[in-house]
Amino acid sequence: MLEAPIPDNDAERSAEIERLGLMYSPAEDRFDRITRLAKTHFGVPIVLISIVYEDVQWFKSAQGLAACETGRDVSFCGHAILQDGPFIVENPLDDDRFRDNPLVLGEPKVRFYAGIPLRSPTGIMLGTLCLIDHKSRPFHDEQIAELRDFAALVEAEFYYRLLSAEQNVLIQENDSLKRKAMLDGLTGLWNKPAIEELMRREVALCHREQKPFSVLVIDVDHFKRINDTYGHPVGDDCLKQVSQKIKSILRVSDVVGRLGGDEFLVLLPSANEKDGKTVADRLIRRMGEAPMQIGEYRVFVTLSIGVAAVSLTGSGTTADMLLERADKTLYEAKNRGRNCSVAAFELASAN
Repeated sequence: MLEAPIPDNDAERSAEIERLGLMYSPAEDRFDRITRLAKTHFGVPIVLISIVYEDVQWFKSAQGLAACETGRDVSFCGHAILQDGPFIVENPLDDDRFRDNPLVLGEPKVRFYAGIPLRSPTGIMLGTLCLIDHKSRPFHDEQIAELRDFAALVEAEFYYRLLSAEQNVLIQENDSLKRKAMLDGLTGLWNKPAIEELMRREVALCHREQKPFSVLVIDVDHFKRINDTYGHPVGDDCLKQVSQKIKSILRVSDVVGRLGGDEFLVLLPSANEKDGKTVADRLIRRMGEAPMQIGEYRVFVTLSIGVAAVSLTGSGTTADMLLERADKTLYEAKNRGRNCSVAAFELASAN
């Protein structure tokens, strides 16, 4: 196996990745959408947006691969970022650089690789958009041109990428190792401590600026039954698909995290409680459009959602108070038969 040489500007590359806040940042639908489309278009089992940083390659978006990172020393992408054009390996077993690579000999059993280097808005190589297959295949000039077009879409998202202000602050306050510890290992979302810290910051901000702020607490209905019926791997895939559905309906400024188990928390800056209810109902409709296809199984999934908002009148609402209100409305949604949302204002009007 031949490890890719480290480029002379690697320190500059790392600094640019940090400046953009890409490394160990939460999963974003804007990137997942591109990899999903590329996977379907090219008919490959794995599509990745890989960020090559220090001694790892980390996947900003991954379709068809459970791992969130690998060592840089075994990465194909480490080779791809050394050149301006496409990096194509039609059969690694015929290539002295890769025939004994652990990713070839073991999972994911790479038998084909096609990568296009991704540049930052300032022209620095950050990583790749790459296709991986379990069988060797040719890759023609027309397909390379199409992959370049997909890569250009990713680069455009690098340029326009803007998380909420409080997420950006949190990213800038912490180095990459600390940020890694703030992400949920299964879904790539913020984990419980991180999303609760962001909620505290957003609550304080809404009081300072007198702007509305609402939250959704989301529970997957009868998730234990899914695990018991289909097994934990299917349950894990179910949670990943639920997280993707949640991201798909949110604004760039919204924030989503996994509280643990089958429970998620969504933060909606500048949204009042009725806005939050609208978002919750839209998500429930989206979940009901079609069953999830998980391997050989078609799994029907519904959600119960509790909605609450900060009160900008009277005594100040704390983050703990807000989460307690949302938990109460979630409990009421379950009491009403699940597969529905309940907002705090609906409970107040019923009393």
